[in-house]
Amino acid sequence: MSLEAIDQGLSLVGSAERATVDFLFMRAEVNKCAGEVVLEVSRRLALGGHSPQASEFPNLLAWEAALIGGRSGLQSG
Repeated sequence: MSLEAIDQGLSLVGSAERATVDFLFMRAEVNKCAGEVVLEVSRRLALGGHSPQASEFPNLLAWEAALIGGRSGLQSG
């Protein structure tokens, strides 16, 4: 194996490690804010006269879709 191939391999490993660290940081930030997001979406939906039940929104994507979709006449914004 040439020195150039070894250098390229080490560069790829370094890039993968940086990407992993970046991903873990972003995931931690999302998890830290998830509770606040759910509360805000719930508050906005409640302002539209609809009291959401937890079973209606099995995950954050469903909450987001409800908010963006203007559920119960509520417009996002």
